[in-house]
Amino acid sequence: MAKVAILVPYEDMCELTRAIVNQYQHINPLWIEYTHTNEIEQRAAQLVQQGCELIVARGTQASAVKRSVHIPLVEMRVTTQELAGVILQLKKEINIPCPRIGLVGFANMIKDTSHFNELFEVELQSYLVESQTELPDMVAKALKEGCQGVVGGDIVCGTASRYKIPSRFIPAGVESIRDALRIASNMCYAIDLEKHNSAEIDAMLNHTSSGIMQVNHEGVLQRMNRVAYDLLEQRPQDIIGCHIMDIIPGLNQKILEDALYTGKEAYAFALDIRRKVVLMNIAPVQVDGENAGAIFTFHESQQIIEMSSELRRELYQRGFIARYNFDNIVCAGKESAAVVSLAKRISKFAAPILLTGEAGCGKGIMAQCVHNDSLLRNNAFVTMACSVWLPE
Repeated sequence: MAKVAILVPYEDMCELTRAIVNQYQHINPLWIEYTHTNEIEQRAAQLVQQGCELIVARGTQASAVKRSVHIPLVEMRVTTQELAGVILQLKKEINIPCPRIGLVGFANMIKDTSHFNELFEVELQSYLVESQTELPDMVAKALKEGCQGVVGGDIVCGTASRYKIPSRFIPAGVESIRDALRIASNMCYAIDLEKHNSAEIDAMLNHTSSGIMQVNHEGVLQRMNRVAYDLLEQRPQDIIGCHIMDIIPGLNQKILEDALYTGKEAYAFALDIRRKVVLMNIAPVQVDGENAGAIFTFHESQQIIEMSSELRRELYQRGFIARYNFDNIVCAGKESAAVVSLAKRISKFAAPILLTGEAGCGKGIMAQCVHNDSLLRNNAFVTMACSVWLPE
């Protein structure tokens, strides 16, 4: 089950939570604890490091958790019934028809109160804040705007006491805890399903002979299998979250952009990765017609390009060997230097190359140089007579 931490701002809420949390079968509450607001961000970070997958928190503590960590969060909110009880108590104390009451609290704690005036014959004014430091000022504002009483938390009630106006504390009741736990249970169920599906996918990926990588629509690596890690000679924690061009610098930028932005597939192009020749395919991923990333599959060309050692030996014995490389060529002029430079660049691509020129200009030597500089340099070099060339 998903590992859950329930952080509460009052100690009595711990006992209330422990008494009912076992009623929710999908929640595995490893941590139910009172945490001071000043320490909540540090504690949330520690929980994530300890494997926590979901946090339940209330008010300003929930806002702090949301800022500090990136795991799912369930916010406890005061239920309508709990708030209504407090409002009626304060109305009875004020003892005037339709009193004006200020509701001072955090925006992420309060549910809809739009019909309170007609239901309870009060004039309810909401003063919602995002930070704890704003609470005293809001109490002063409520008093200035004619409120005969306020409801809120400890700070609100303490400030109201100094101003000598009636106040009521909004308690953390069982209903609000139940609401939060119900939502948390549903989220835990979804997390468990996702973990199950991910485990199945990882098992399939790690038991295939091909390397597999998944990137998002920005080209950032999301997942890889064991074969891919071994080929790249990298640890998962070092490359997950990096851009694919940083991981495989030799990848053609245009091929990647075509896959990510236009949904164009790419098949069987060769790359040199860690001094190993691999054959790669790119399959775009689309969700509802929108590009959502791409899947890379690749494996060493040892398995599909290179000939068997016996066949290569036989061809070598027959003299099918490229003897020349670019280091043997002496360029005396700018034109020949430009031709050699172009040949070096295009020799890295897994595509046919047409060499033209008059007899005796050295096309055969250039072809051997291109072969020895290409990704297929380990294969034999075989010449063919091309005295007749037909466009079709």
